[in-house]
This record gives sequence, C-alpha cells and structure tokens, in this order.
Amino acid sequence: MRKWFRAAALLLAVAAMAMLFTGCDEALGGGTLRVGVKTDIANFGLYDEESGRYSGMEVDLAQMLCSELGYGALELVPVTTGNREEKLTNGEIDMMIATVTMTEERREAYAFSAPYYTDHVRIMVEESSMIEGLADLEGCVIGVRENTDHALSLVNYMAEQGMIQPVDGDAFDPETYSGAVTFRVIGTYAAVSDALESGEVDAFLADGSILSGFHDDGRVLLPDELSEQPYGVGMVKGSSLSGRVSEIIDRWLEDGTIATLTEKWRI
Repeated sequence: MRKWFRAAALLLAVAAMAMLFTGCDEALGGGTLRVGVKTDIANFGLYDEESGRYSGMEVDLAQMLCSELGYGALELVPVTTGNREEKLTNGEIDMMIATVTMTEERREAYAFSAPYYTDHVRIMVEESSMIEGLADLEGCVIGVRENTDHALSLVNYMAEQGMIQPVDGDAFDPETYSGAVTFRVIGTYAAVSDALESGEVDAFLADGSILSGFHDDGRVLLPDELSEQPYGVGMVKGSSLSGRVSEIIDRWLEDGTIATLTEKWRI
C-alpha cells in the first residue's frame, strides 16, 4: 500500500501537464470552472495514472459546484500545499478545494465558504515503536510536511498539557525548534511516510484525513486530536464566485448534501 501512495505522490509533476476536463452541464455552455485539487490525498483528491481520473470528496464537490454555478465544463488543476495559494492569486485557478485549512492568516488573504469538513491534526507511528501516547514522544523526531502549521499545533498542544513551556507562534520555526521533541521538515507527505518507515523520524504528524492514506496494519494513530483543521472552498476576495459559493455550501450543509458526501467517502 505504501508503494502505491509513493507512486501517487510522484504523479504531481506528470499531472501538472495532464489536466482533466469533465462536462458539468453541456446545455448551459457557461465556460470552464478551474478548480485546484490535490492529487495524493486518498478520499479527498487522488489522481490515478492508469485511468487518468481524479477521485475523492473534494473532486465530487468541485463537479457539483461546477454544475450548480452554471459552468459548461470543469478543469481540475493539480495543486500542492506549497503552490495552491499562488495559483489562486495569479489566476491559474478560480477556487481551491484542496484540504485548505481556514487559518486566520488565510482568512485575511482569501474568501472562504463555511467548512465542508473539519479534521484534526493527528500523530501516526509505527506499531513496533511502542509509542502509545504523547508522553512517549519526548526526545523523538517528528516528521512534518513543509508549508504546514502541524509542528506548531503539536507544540501548542504539548504546552496545553503542561509538558513544555508555551512558545511564541509568530517566531516559531520547526526546523530550529529544540524542546521535548524536534522536527524534520520534508517536502511531501509521501516522503514523510518513507522517513517513518525507514526510521529517520519517529512519528508522522498531519491532518487525520491525510494520515488515513498512509495508514496500514503496521501503523497506529495515537488517540490525541490536536488543533481543528476546518477545510473550506477558497476564492479570491471580492470575486463574483465567493458569495454564490458560500450560499451553496451553506445550503448543502443544511440539507445534508455534504453529510452524504462524507458518508460516501467514509471520512
């Protein structure tokens, strides 16, 4: 299973050149909606090289919004955690539905819908490590993906539990932090998973939804749920889409449409 997900992560470069176009409602003929989605997150946004297709809750959500908004076609644009905001800002995409956590900083820069899914930062370890809880992490090296706030979430949570002194979040740098734990910042989630398997890191820190794609019988999710990670549809502030999308997501949350999607993808 791990080899399969490593291969999926390698598709990022290939997928960047292979956009998937799918009809929303050809009768409407309302142009093309460009949505940034992930390619390596099982159940949210995953690209299959063999079929050339995307799948996941966020892909379904993009297709549904495309139709509801009256567009004639949908272009799924592969994005990563590191480049999704840049692609939105420079106009390469109209919106991002890509496990985007709605932090205060992002809310200042972009318009968001209400959260269609709320996750938590979780910790995954190899079962053979004998790590069973937060206290066992003392002295461990924690693997995190670059361009995320997961390391700060763990440090803040440990401070709340009285394990360490609080830190200044504005000055926090996971690459230089040295406390009860240390961090190794790695370029992709698949590479963090590899580092966990090889023993280069002792734990894998990420959103629970992301960890689920790398979980198998030899790995364990620790019980602690760290900071909430609300995912929203992100758009440029003031765009003609922001108000309409927010209204649609609100309605789908109210009538159970979003709940049906989460049940379909078992997330």
